[in-house]
Amino acid sequence: MVGAGADDGEADGHVHAAVEVEQLHRDEALVVVHGDDEVVVALHGFDKDGVGGEGADGIDAVLAGHEDGGLDDAFFLIAEVLLRLVGLFLGMATTRISLDLYDTGEADLSKLGDLVPQFGRYLLGKIIYGVIVLIGLVLLIVPGIILSYMFLYVGYLIIDRDLGPIEALKESKVVTDGSKLSLLLFSLVVALLNIAGVLCLLVGLLVTIPVTLMASVYVYRQLSPRLDAPAA
Repeated sequence: MVGAGADDGEADGHVHAAVEVEQLHRDEALVVVHGDDEVVVALHGFDKDGVGGEGADGIDAVLAGHEDGGLDDAFFLIAEVLLRLVGLFLGMATTRISLDLYDTGEADLSKLGDLVPQFGRYLLGKIIYGVIVLIGLVLLIVPGIILSYMFLYVGYLIIDRDLGPIEALKESKVVTDGSKLSLLLFSLVVALLNIAGVLCLLVGLLVTIPVTLMASVYVYRQLSPRLDAPAA
């Protein structure tokens, strides 16, 4: 989506990113292309009584040995955190590759190494973004939607321009100024395309996800020159 991110996203172009579906369905195993083209992996069908409930008697028997459930609770918590961090990094990689493909027509895999030092800033930026949007949603929802599109490109800007999280928030506000409604409409179109891909027995996602990723990058690239324009 426009805005991503993502990663996210990210996926870190991506209005698909503005609507953080994975945050609304934390118990579903989903691959979500959003603001920063992030690939989000969530544990699905795991509970503290076993793996997948029925048919996991052996694992249940082991876990049953811990009456307080503390060990298995901690295990699943750590596993989910690690999976989300991996998903976040994959979202960053998706955003970086998508930008390179748009700019040069080929992926520069050597740039993936630059993501490692950016990861901490990216994670902090996403946390700040999430808190801002959450506060806005508490304030009668509409402010949350506006804020989600205002700061939609936080992840993109950290990856593309190597900014810090606070600077990326400020720059995202500049990038999206006057375009929030258009970004919202774009995200709805992207969401519909990906829903269509799901309805086609998921095979359609092999087409819709790459298309929407590159469409999101295109929108970002059309808006980002505003950062280089002289101040009025």
